[in-house]
Amino acid sequence: MHCNTTIDELLSEPIIRKLMASDGIKAEDIRSLLDEAKARANITTSAGAIKLPRPATSVMEIAG
Repeated sequence: MHCNTTIDELLSEPIIRKLMASDGIKAEDIRSLLDEAKARANITTSAGAIKLPRPATSVMEIAG
């Protein structure tokens, strides 16, 4: 399944805004987090797709 919903559309949904407000999160916080993730994942394949690092598979990898 493929979704064409943009981040702006998601962040403007009333239920999302209520959930974020209850958690003290602002749309700018989400955008900042996404910008940081994009900058960290600035490795692209020859097709132009972003190549993300392999996720941690254990608690030890996460703890460092």
